[in-house]
Amino acid sequence: MVSITACRERISDRFPVASFVVKVPPDRLFEIACATDPRLFATENRERRTPANFSTSRSSGLMRAPAGEATYLVPPDQLRRFAGARRLYYAVAAYRTPQGQDPVLTLSRDRLDQVPSIQIAADFTGKTLDRGRLSRDPAPQRYGGAPAAPIMWGGDLVTSPAASAAGAGRIGGAATDDYDDGFDAKLWREDQRREDQRMERADDDRADRAHDPDRYGSPGGDLAGWEDGPALSAAAAELAGPARPARRFGDGDDAPPNCWALPPDAVLVAAAPVVEAPELYGGRTGRADEGYEDAPDLARNLGPERLRFGAPRARPRAGAFGRFPGYSEADVAADPLPAARPISTLPPGFDPTDPRQRLRILHRVAVAESGADTYRAVNPDREYEDPELTELYHRRHVGLSWGFIQFAQRYGSLGQVLSACNRRDPAAFRTTFGAHNGADPAADPSTLAAGHLLRVTNAPAEDDRLAPVQPPAGGGAVVLWDPAWVTAFQAAGGLRPFQEAQREVADRRYYEPYLDFLGWLGFDSVRAQAMFVDRTIHMGGGAAMQWIMSVVGPIQSQSDLAGALDRLDVPDLRTFQMSPPPGATRWLGVDGVFGPRTHAALVWALRQLGDPTMHLPALDEMLAALCDDAARRADLAKSWKLAAQRLRALKDDPTLDRVPPEPRGDEAGSR
Repeated sequence: MVSITACRERISDRFPVASFVVKVPPDRLFEIACATDPRLFATENRERRTPANFSTSRSSGLMRAPAGEATYLVPPDQLRRFAGARRLYYAVAAYRTPQGQDPVLTLSRDRLDQVPSIQIAADFTGKTLDRGRLSRDPAPQRYGGAPAAPIMWGGDLVTSPAASAAGAGRIGGAATDDYDDGFDAKLWREDQRREDQRMERADDDRADRAHDPDRYGSPGGDLAGWEDGPALSAAAAELAGPARPARRFGDGDDAPPNCWALPPDAVLVAAAPVVEAPELYGGRTGRADEGYEDAPDLARNLGPERLRFGAPRARPRAGAFGRFPGYSEADVAADPLPAARPISTLPPGFDPTDPRQRLRILHRVAVAESGADTYRAVNPDREYEDPELTELYHRRHVGLSWGFIQFAQRYGSLGQVLSACNRRDPAAFRTTFGAHNGADPAADPSTLAAGHLLRVTNAPAEDDRLAPVQPPAGGGAVVLWDPAWVTAFQAAGGLRPFQEAQREVADRRYYEPYLDFLGWLGFDSVRAQAMFVDRTIHMGGGAAMQWIMSVVGPIQSQSDLAGALDRLDVPDLRTFQMSPPPGATRWLGVDGVFGPRTHAALVWALRQLGDPTMHLPALDEMLAALCDDAARRADLAKSWKLAAQRLRALKDDPTLDRVPPEPRGDEAGSR
């Protein structure tokens, strides 16, 4: 069965996105066509088609849905051309071969009045679309451009009068099938004009009652988060060649000293004028084999596949969402249970012990955190002013978040990365953040003067980390989300040593400490580890592990635990903990307490038994369960809505079938 369903019912300047979920057999190719008038789908009206009223994904090549389902977004430059229309009609055509053999359409010439559509708001102008992704419009003919050829799509062979008389093509997958896009058919028989007017009045009323700043061009831009971002990352580039052999090492302290260094040919993100020579901040001649290969924004070097399958890209000035309200990095030793009720092989070329590969995954996940700003991205405590975040709104400050994965002030990661910046280049640290905030890299932050930047951001208590600090230019102490500090952090993100510090802390804090947990649980694919790291960044490592095991862990009750220990022939949990599984780096000790790490270790041990009567979820089953659970919670809070969308985007991203490609330095800054 071939079908297409719109993800949203309305396009507006606040949510300038037109996306569709397409269900097509994996062996078929397909294209999606959109029009502002359903009659434009008919062959005899093709001369009336223009880029302003008709588009087809065929211009970028026919697509496939390897899993039988794919997500497609109308490119932002095309969406902008539809501004001024009232509705956007859509259809999908699927073919057996690239030549269009055996076409199957979700419309027919005789039922063009039943083609589904979504509303285009009267106030939609396209001005809020990502300007960096808007291509130049075709040259108009009146100024000497070549005469434009009619826009063609595969349905022209089926919707022509001759083809209709001959019965060419099929509708939906069988000649007698009714069109089915997943919605109740009676929805398409309603008076669309009346419904459009009702929705516009309702939106106007809501905006007036709430004094909605976004409606009137608030400089803050769209609401934080990328779930309805104006565009998605463009496309996944081909790998320049096979991955280089990984250099294995265990604990982070054994990492090569230059493994977080930027290669000399990498193009930095708007390097700050404080430095003239990159050599001062760790630059070297020649490429270092050991180092992470980096670009300021991995999304800059991605190719057409990502646009087709819906991998996200944030705005150039991304309104970073910040952290999950229940954020926690503390390992949860105890995981209370109610009273009642083989190791996977790593995919070829993927070695999670290689920090270079981990960084590529971190960069892919960071698209949702910082967008195109990457290292320079700053979120000045927006959570506190977001009424949709009821847990934080006017209740609790998160403080300033900075960098490509948004190191948050409240949770201590900002202090950790600032300490790494000072260690890597004390002179640049004093120049950027003020001489009064400089410090000996070996100094304990707790011994520094009261109000010192490093002492405040590394304070033991969360609330103490939010204390005011004297800004770089001097004067009275202000909070870090004050404009005086925001400007300094944006400039700091352009410095090579500070970028390397961000990479180092991101790996050591959010990825490397959990390699044992990932291995025991069987999260051994690039996709699974990207989804896990997304949760450690957004929720904190402790909260992420606890949630994941509550969803996919096989031990959900005291009786389940007793049965697992019995199968392993150990008398109690303490005895099991005396012999941790291979690869344990953060084993919590022998305490007899059931927690996420112990739960994952039990899963590993149970898999070694190879007992066919015992069900242990496979990797695909676990990833699907995580997406489903987050989706079920999406109505509870905006945080879960964002979590569900981030997880789904990673799960459906075809570029994560293997380690994301390493962008070349000469292309990374091309945008």
